[in-house]
Amino acid sequence: STGVLAARNEEYLTMTDHAVRFLERNTSHVHEMSIRISSFFKTVAVILEEHALKDEDIDITSEDSLAELSDEFKDEDEIKENKVTLYSQKLKHAADERELEDAYSAVLAMLDKIDASYYKYHATATQVAALHPTRIQEEATAYMGKLCTAIGLEVGMPFQSNTPSLHSGGGGGEATSIIGGGDESASIPYHHHRESQHHNEADLDEYQKLKEEKIFSIPDSDVQYP
Repeated sequence: STGVLAARNEEYLTMTDHAVRFLERNTSHVHEMSIRISSFFKTVAVILEEHALKDEDIDITSEDSLAELSDEFKDEDEIKENKVTLYSQKLKHAADERELEDAYSAVLAMLDKIDASYYKYHATATQVAALHPTRIQEEATAYMGKLCTAIGLEVGMPFQSNTPSLHSGGGGGEATSIIGGGDESASIPYHHHRESQHHNEADLDEYQKLKEEKIFSIPDSDVQYP
Protein backbone atom coordinates (compact mmCIF):
# COMPACT_ATOMS: atom_id res chain seq x y z
CA SER A 1 0.00 0.00 0.00
CA THR A 2 1.06 3.65 -0.20
CA GLY A 3 1.64 3.76 3.55
CA VAL A 4 4.65 1.46 3.25
CA LEU A 5 6.09 3.52 0.38
CA ALA A 6 5.57 6.73 2.32
CA ALA A 7 7.37 5.24 5.34
CA ARG A 8 10.30 4.10 3.17
CA ASN A 9 10.41 7.56 1.57
CA GLU A 10 10.46 9.18 5.00
CA GLU A 11 13.33 6.94 6.06
CA TYR A 12 15.20 7.78 2.85
CA LEU A 13 14.75 11.50 3.37
CA THR A 14 15.90 11.22 6.98
CA MET A 15 18.95 9.19 5.97
CA THR A 16 19.93 11.59 3.19
CA ASP A 17 19.47 14.53 5.56
CA HIS A 18 21.82 12.93 8.10
CA ALA A 19 24.31 12.07 5.34
CA VAL A 20 24.27 15.60 3.97
CA ARG A 21 24.74 17.14 7.42
CA PHE A 22 27.58 14.70 8.16
CA LEU A 23 29.32 15.56 4.91
CA GLU A 24 28.85 19.26 5.56
CA ARG A 25 30.38 18.95 9.03
CA ASN A 26 33.20 16.83 7.65
CA THR A 27 33.87 19.31 4.85
CA SER A 28 33.82 22.16 7.36
CA HIS A 29 36.33 20.35 9.58
CA VAL A 30 38.61 19.57 6.64
CA HIS A 31 38.42 23.20 5.54
CA GLU A 32 39.24 24.47 9.02
CA MET A 33 42.15 22.06 9.49
CA SER A 34 43.51 22.86 6.03
CA ILE A 35 43.55 26.55 6.93
CA ARG A 36 45.24 25.88 10.26
CA ILE A 37 47.88 23.58 8.77
CA SER A 38 48.63 25.98 5.92
CA SER A 39 48.83 28.89 8.34
CA PHE A 40 51.15 26.94 10.64
CA PHE A 41 53.62 26.00 7.90
CA LYS A 42 53.47 29.51 6.47
CA THR A 43 54.28 30.98 9.90
CA VAL A 44 57.21 28.61 10.42
CA ALA A 45 58.49 29.25 6.88
CA VAL A 46 58.38 33.02 7.44
CA ILE A 47 60.24 32.66 10.76
CA LEU A 48 62.94 30.52 9.13
CA GLU A 49 63.32 32.88 6.18
CA GLU A 50 63.47 35.99 8.37
CA HIS A 51 66.08 34.34 10.60
CA ALA A 52 68.25 33.42 7.61
CA LEU A 53 67.96 36.96 6.21
CA LYS A 54 68.79 38.57 9.56
CA ASP A 55 71.80 36.30 10.03
CA GLU A 56 73.01 37.22 6.56
CA ASP A 57 72.40 40.92 7.22
CA ILE A 58 74.37 40.75 10.49
CA ASP A 59 77.27 39.03 8.70
CA ILE A 60 77.29 41.54 5.84
CA THR A 61 76.99 44.54 8.18
CA SER A 62 79.91 43.35 10.32
CA GLU A 63 82.01 42.57 7.27
CA ASP A 64 81.29 45.98 5.70
CA SER A 65 82.06 47.78 8.97
CA LEU A 66 85.42 46.05 9.30
CA ALA A 67 86.25 46.67 5.65
CA GLU A 68 85.35 50.35 6.01
CA LEU A 69 87.53 50.70 9.10
CA SER A 70 90.40 48.99 7.30
CA ASP A 71 90.11 51.26 4.25
CA GLU A 72 89.98 54.40 6.39
CA PHE A 73 92.99 53.26 8.37
CA LYS A 74 95.00 52.48 5.23
CA ASP A 75 94.18 55.84 3.66
CA GLU A 76 95.12 57.79 6.78
CA ASP A 77 98.21 55.66 7.32
CA GLU A 78 99.36 56.28 3.75
CA ILE A 79 99.09 60.04 4.30
CA LYS A 80 101.12 59.80 7.50
CA GLU A 81 103.76 57.59 5.86
CA ASN A 82 104.12 60.09 3.02
CA LYS A 83 104.65 62.87 5.55
CA VAL A 84 107.34 60.79 7.27
CA THR A 85 109.05 60.36 3.90
CA LEU A 86 108.80 64.10 3.26
CA TYR A 87 110.22 65.04 6.67
CA SER A 88 112.94 62.43 6.27
CA GLN A 89 114.02 64.07 3.02
CA LYS A 90 114.10 67.44 4.76
CA LEU A 91 116.12 65.83 7.52
CA LYS A 92 118.72 64.61 5.02
CA HIS A 93 118.96 67.96 3.25
CA ALA A 94 118.79 70.27 6.28
CA ALA A 95 120.80 73.44 5.63
CA ASP A 96 121.52 74.19 9.25
CA GLU A 97 121.05 72.86 12.76
CA ARG A 98 117.65 74.55 13.17
CA GLU A 99 116.19 72.89 10.06
CA LEU A 100 117.72 69.60 11.15
CA GLU A 101 116.09 69.83 14.59
CA ASP A 102 112.70 70.83 13.14
CA ALA A 103 112.70 68.00 10.59
CA TYR A 104 113.84 65.48 13.22
CA SER A 105 111.06 66.58 15.60
CA ALA A 106 108.48 66.38 12.79
CA VAL A 107 109.56 62.83 11.91
CA LEU A 108 109.34 61.69 15.54
CA ALA A 109 105.93 63.34 16.02
CA MET A 110 104.55 61.70 12.88
CA LEU A 111 105.93 58.30 13.91
CA ASP A 112 104.16 58.71 17.26
CA LYS A 113 100.91 59.45 15.42
CA ILE A 114 101.36 56.37 13.24
CA ASP A 115 102.03 54.22 16.30
CA ALA A 116 98.95 55.60 18.09
CA SER A 117 96.79 55.10 14.98
CA TYR A 118 97.66 51.39 14.93
CA TYR A 119 96.49 50.97 18.51
CA LYS A 120 93.34 53.00 17.84
CA TYR A 121 92.50 50.97 14.75
CA HIS A 122 93.09 47.69 16.59
CA ALA A 123 90.84 48.71 19.49
CA THR A 124 88.04 49.97 17.24
CA ALA A 125 88.17 46.98 14.90
CA THR A 126 88.19 44.59 17.87
CA GLN A 127 85.11 46.28 19.33
CA VAL A 128 83.27 46.04 16.01
CA ALA A 129 84.27 42.39 15.60
CA ALA A 130 83.13 41.60 19.14
CA LEU A 131 79.64 42.88 18.33
CA HIS A 132 79.11 40.23 15.67
CA PRO A 133 78.78 37.15 17.92
CA THR A 134 76.65 39.17 20.34
CA ARG A 135 74.20 40.13 17.60
CA ILE A 136 74.18 36.57 16.25
CA GLN A 137 73.35 35.26 19.75
CA GLU A 138 70.59 37.85 20.21
CA GLU A 139 69.07 36.94 16.85
CA ALA A 140 69.32 33.21 17.64
CA THR A 141 67.57 33.78 20.98
CA ALA A 142 64.78 35.79 19.37
CA TYR A 143 64.47 33.22 16.57
CA MET A 144 64.22 30.31 19.00
CA GLY A 145 61.54 32.13 21.01
CA LYS A 146 59.45 32.84 17.90
CA LEU A 147 59.85 29.27 16.64
CA CYS A 148 58.90 27.73 19.99
CA THR A 149 55.86 29.98 20.17
CA ALA A 150 54.81 28.97 16.66
CA ILE A 151 55.00 25.24 17.37
CA GLY A 152 53.47 25.49 20.83
CA LEU A 153 56.55 25.03 23.01
CA GLU A 154 57.40 27.12 26.04
CA VAL A 155 60.97 27.40 27.20
CA GLY A 156 62.04 28.03 30.76
CA MET A 157 59.95 25.61 32.90
CA PRO A 158 61.43 22.27 33.99
CA PHE A 159 60.04 18.93 32.95
CA GLN A 160 60.83 15.34 33.90
CA SER A 161 62.81 13.36 31.36
CA ASN A 162 64.48 9.96 31.26
CA THR A 163 67.44 11.50 29.45
CA PRO A 164 70.31 12.32 31.84
CA SER A 165 70.86 16.03 32.26
CA LEU A 166 74.41 17.12 31.53
CA HIS A 167 73.93 20.18 33.74
CA SER A 168 72.93 18.39 36.93
CA GLY A 169 74.08 14.83 36.26
CA GLY A 170 70.57 13.64 37.03
CA GLY A 171 67.46 12.92 35.02
CA GLY A 172 65.84 16.34 34.71
CA GLY A 173 66.02 18.49 31.63
CA GLU A 174 65.96 22.28 31.53
CA ALA A 175 63.94 23.07 28.43
CA THR A 176 60.17 22.86 28.69
CA SER A 177 57.70 21.19 26.46
CA ILE A 178 54.29 22.67 27.19
CA ILE A 179 51.79 22.64 24.34
CA GLY A 180 49.56 25.60 23.67
CA GLY A 181 51.63 28.55 24.78
CA GLY A 182 54.92 30.32 24.61
CA ASP A 183 56.79 33.54 25.04
CA GLU A 184 58.49 35.26 22.15
CA SER A 185 61.30 36.24 24.47
CA ALA A 186 61.95 32.61 25.43
CA SER A 187 65.38 31.22 24.66
CA ILE A 188 67.17 27.89 24.69
CA PRO A 189 70.88 28.05 25.63
CA TYR A 190 73.18 26.79 22.90
CA HIS A 191 75.14 24.67 25.33
CA HIS A 192 71.92 22.81 26.12
CA HIS A 193 71.52 21.80 22.49
CA ARG A 194 75.13 20.74 22.20
CA GLU A 195 75.21 18.80 25.42
CA SER A 196 71.84 17.13 24.83
CA GLN A 197 73.43 15.10 22.03
CA HIS A 198 75.09 12.88 24.64
CA HIS A 199 72.28 10.50 25.56
CA ASN A 200 73.87 7.32 26.94
CA GLU A 201 75.98 6.84 30.03
CA ALA A 202 79.21 6.28 28.10
CA ASP A 203 78.89 9.55 26.26
CA LEU A 204 77.95 11.31 29.50
CA ASP A 205 80.97 9.97 31.37
CA GLU A 206 83.29 10.88 28.51
CA TYR A 207 81.78 14.35 28.29
CA GLN A 208 82.14 14.97 32.03
CA LYS A 209 85.75 13.82 31.85
CA LEU A 210 86.56 16.18 28.98
CA LYS A 211 84.70 18.99 30.74
CA GLU A 212 86.76 18.51 33.91
CA GLU A 213 89.91 18.66 31.78
CA LYS A 214 88.55 21.95 30.35
CA ILE A 215 88.62 20.63 26.80
CA PHE A 216 85.35 22.45 26.18
CA SER A 217 86.25 25.63 28.04
CA ILE A 218 85.56 28.82 26.10
CA PRO A 219 87.40 32.03 27.06
CA ASP A 220 85.44 35.12 28.04
CA SER A 221 84.52 37.44 25.20
CA ASP A 222 86.00 40.47 27.02
CA VAL A 223 88.69 41.95 24.81
CA GLN A 224 91.83 43.44 26.29
CA TYR A 225 92.88 46.44 24.31
CA PRO A 226 96.42 47.73 24.26
